[in-house]
Amino acid sequence: MISDVLRKNNIFLIESIVGYAEIFVVVKDEDLKSALAHVHAAFMVEGKA
Repeated sequence: MISDVLRKNNIFLIESIVGYAEIFVVVKDEDLKSALAHVHAAFMVEGKA
């Protein structure tokens, strides 16, 4: 499963239900975490998240 692959790379998916399924990615690698934060911010600016 994809969750197993992600877990091996220190990436964990946490699903939270707040009216809709929202997936948060918890990353242990700081560089990747920073890159994902930038991508998420870009989506927020465009109103897609």
